[in-house]
Amino acid sequence: MARQYPFRNVNDKSVVLVDFDRMMEMDAQGFLKIRGKQYRRARDLESQPVVTPAEPEARLDRVSDSLGFVVDCLPDMQTNLLESKVQGIEFKEDPHVPNFYQVHASSQGAMTKYMLSRKYHDKNSLNGSGAILGEKDFKDARELVNRGRGERTEHHSLET
Repeated sequence: MARQYPFRNVNDKSVVLVDFDRMMEMDAQGFLKIRGKQYRRARDLESQPVVTPAEPEARLDRVSDSLGFVVDCLPDMQTNLLESKVQGIEFKEDPHVPNFYQVHASSQGAMTKYMLSRKYHDKNSLNGSGAILGEKDFKDARELVNRGRGERTEHHSLET
C-alpha cells in the first residue's frame, strides 16, 4: 500500500489521509483544499520523519564545494587550518574539476567549526542545508522532478 499523508481540517480538526500525488497539490504553507474544505498537513501525526537520515556508513564524510578553493590557495588554506586548530578536516582534489580542492570533514561538528574559522555562517540550516540525504531521498526527488516534466521513469542508482 502506498504511503498516506495526514491532513487536518482547520475548522473541525478532522483528519483525512491522502496519497503522495494529492499531497503534492498543497500550497507552500501546507494547505490543501479537499471537497471544498481547507486542510493543513498534520506532520505531528506522521509515523515517519519528514527527512529520513541516510545509513550511518553513508554519513561518515561531509564534503563541501562552497568552502573549496583553487590549487593556488592550498598553502594558505593549510596554514589557516593549522592556525585554527580544527580537527577532522582534509583538503582533497575534486575528482571532477581539475585544480580545485574540496573540504572533507569527519563530522558535522568539524565542518561547522571549520566553517566558522573561515568566517562563514550557515544561515540556511533551518531550511534543510544540514540535512543528510540517502539513496531513497534522491530516488524520490528524481521521481518528483520527472513527474513535473510529465515523464515516467524507473528508479536508477545515483551512478546513472
